[in-house]
Amino acid sequence: MKFSEKKSNVLIELYKVRKDGRYHDPITLLKNIGIKIDHIEAKEIKDSLKDMNYASPIKYGFSSAMKITGYGIEYVEESLIDAKDIDQSFTNTEVKDINNRLDDILNQITELKLGQQLTYDDFDKEFKELKDLLKKLNKKNWWETLHGKLLLMGLGKLDEDAFQIISKSFDIKFLK
Repeated sequence: MKFSEKKSNVLIELYKVRKDGRYHDPITLLKNIGIKIDHIEAKEIKDSLKDMNYASPIKYGFSSAMKITGYGIEYVEESLIDAKDIDQSFTNTEVKDINNRLDDILNQITELKLGQQLTYDDFDKEFKELKDLLKKLNKKNWWETLHGKLLLMGLGKLDEDAFQIISKSFDIKFLK
């Protein structure tokens, strides 16, 4: 990944947490979305964003922690993203609810004892991935990913009972 992409991702992540009033380290911000950087890159990102007046670094120590400035917020909203999408992250309550729904679907499908190509392990793997994505994707992209996975799992592999369980749990009308 290019340095500029890492820097943009840090800026977007700073934008997401801008209202908490805290300073955030680029290593942690990027780690949360699956991108690894070292301390040298973190310092370079901090210095670059500071020079552009997009982020304000912490005033003491050798930390790379920073928070977004007003110029950074404007840049993100005008240039990097659709700001409406970025603020549409799942709340902790929504994450718990969706995790419970996915667990419930797994339990119900296990009770069906599906003896088809699609096994409990396939569902378990896909649902764990969906749970991980809850904190990484905005709502729109997560729901699109869920729909895509369900369609792919359903193409000739899933019986009608399993489809009913899944579609009722998430009120999905277009399946099968």
